Amino acid sequence: LQSAQNVQRRGYDQSLWLDPIEMKYIEELSGMNFFILQNGELHTPQLNGSFLAGITRDSIISLARHKGITVVERDIPIQEVLTGIQSGAVSEIFACGTAAIVSPVSVIADADGTNYAVNKVDDLAATLRQSLLAIQEQREADPFSWTAAVAEHYSPA
Repeated sequence: LQSAQNVQRRGYDQSLWLDPIEMKYIEELSGMNFFILQNGELHTPQLNGSFLAGITRDSIISLARHKGITVVERDIPIQEVLTGIQSGAVSEIFACGTAAIVSPVSVIADADGTNYAVNKVDDLAATLRQSLLAIQEQREADPFSWTAAVAEHYSPA
């Protein structure tokens, strides 16, 4: 709660959570899973038991792979992301969750107040969000068997 208040006071929407032991690896945003597009590959923190796996996270990983995008699940050092933003190696950042679906991240602010602005905002994120919604709304084929037809007048026995 204090973290959320500090973030809002500084003018940002979310806290970026680091691992509790070394305080250097990204785990998640407040209640959302974290992704970066780095050198054309989609990277997300590997599951370690300290944050939720997320159904939407799993869906985004499946969709990206289906579209031919390499997905890497690994420990992601915050310093690597900040350096990657500056060099252009990290071209996009987004988060996902059940309520937000997919939300682009435009800026990461360091504890000292330095802002790191991402080059692309909402390019791959928008594509993945649109594909996920299209499958959920049955406007696009469902290659993953995520949806099921339900009888209009279903009555349990």
